Amino acid sequence: MFNAIRAGSVTLANAVGTGVAGDKAVHTYVPRFIRYNLDEDQILANVAQNQM
Repeated sequence: MFNAIRAGSVTLANAVGTGVAGDKAVHTYVPRFIRYNLDEDQILANVAQNQM
């Protein structure tokens, strides 16, 4: 598959690995990701884990 993508004969709508951000289990770690990568606090509150 990757060879076909590199050759330009196939186009991906969503790149490989983009589904990770959509995983609900990852949402609890978003504040840490923002703090680590951007050195900022998130703007919107995170959903409490017991509400998911």
